[in-house]
Amino acid sequence: MENTNVVVFTVLLSVCYMVNTEPPCARGEKGHTSQYGLVDCLMCERGTYMPENEHTYQRCFNCTRIENPDVEVLVVACNRFHDAVILCTNGHYRYTAQAPDERDRCEKCSQCPIPEHERGCQGYSNTVCCNPVEGTGTARDGEVLCKKESVVCGPGQFLRTSTDECSPCPAETFMSDHNHVNKKCLQCEQLSENTATHGIIIRPCTRTAPTLFGCEDGYFRDPTQESSQKEVSCTPCRSCDKSLLDCGMFHDVVCVDQDPVTSAAPSDLTQSIGNGQESKHCANDTLTNVPECDRVSQVNTLLVSGTLLFFILSLMSSFKLALGRAETSFHWRQLSGDACKLWLQNYLSMFIALVSYVVLSALLCYGVFCAFAQDYIYACVAGVSVITAICFYLYLFCPNFIKVCLKTCWDKVCSAIQRRQIGISDRWFYTKTSVDNTQN
Repeated sequence: MENTNVVVFTVLLSVCYMVNTEPPCARGEKGHTSQYGLVDCLMCERGTYMPENEHTYQRCFNCTRIENPDVEVLVVACNRFHDAVILCTNGHYRYTAQAPDERDRCEKCSQCPIPEHERGCQGYSNTVCCNPVEGTGTARDGEVLCKKESVVCGPGQFLRTSTDECSPCPAETFMSDHNHVNKKCLQCEQLSENTATHGIIIRPCTRTAPTLFGCEDGYFRDPTQESSQKEVSCTPCRSCDKSLLDCGMFHDVVCVDQDPVTSAAPSDLTQSIGNGQESKHCANDTLTNVPECDRVSQVNTLLVSGTLLFFILSLMSSFKLALGRAETSFHWRQLSGDACKLWLQNYLSMFIALVSYVVLSALLCYGVFCAFAQDYIYACVAGVSVITAICFYLYLFCPNFIKVCLKTCWDKVCSAIQRRQIGISDRWFYTKTSVDNTQN
């Protein structure tokens, strides 16, 4: 019997222990023990909160309230899960209480003597002041710390590691980089004592720029083979009677009888001639590309062809005009002073046409000669074309003007000539007229 009572008592104690060790309460709740010793969880009352999870707290925390409305601002309201979030107005930061009996409060931000080297007051952090050579940084736990900024140097300087500052380059050294951390400057190049290279210094070395090398007069160097910062052996320039481009520091001379494409010419000369196009020496002693020379040839061909066309038209029109006037002379019915004038007019017109053809032929030949000449090509062809056009148009389209100019001469010559003095042609016409009258 006693053993049975012991077993029952042990079971009851175990049940009571299990009841008292119920799972802890969640966020927003608090623990509560009933009068029978049973543990239960109740929600936090209004104005209290519980941020912890799986806890055994018997009471919730009181919500934080605004104590100083002038500088405190409610950002997030309090509920049963978290406390209120209160921050401060501009110029203040939220001081976190360090003791249990303290409360968070707003404090005025501190002022730094050098404003440009500070981290401004914000949130729960006061102003952080740093030395002029230091910047600001944030540690892992959110605490703001001062740290040195990265030092960068400019041209003519190097970074001295012992003092962590920039120092000027020593003599005979240079540094041309910007915003660098190089520990030393570069050594300046010097001109060698070997005079066979024919090299010269065209710009001495400075703290911010290297030495630049060139060549003596009469020598050149290829800039595509080696940088101008290195001394190289210069090449003698060619000699020629007439050059299109004199020898320069970085290119050889270009002679008149030299193909500029295959010769050693500078890159800028090739670009000025044309972007990789074939080039040659044209008749006017200029170096140009093939399309330019073709353009000149086309212009010459056009002008000469136009001159030849004018000549042919003039020949056809003048010959037709002369035949028409000669045909009219066969129908003369009488010989008189007017007939003399017509006779002279016809033959004189043919004579003027013949002279014009000779002169224009000479001008045409001269125009062709100018087309292949080396100098004054445009002036020659243009002049010949203008003169030829004036002669053609004056004779073909202004015959009345010629008649007026020659009328005075014709009148004076023919007024003293009688019918019997005209000659064989006159007698032939007269005889032909007499026969016709007899037949009638």
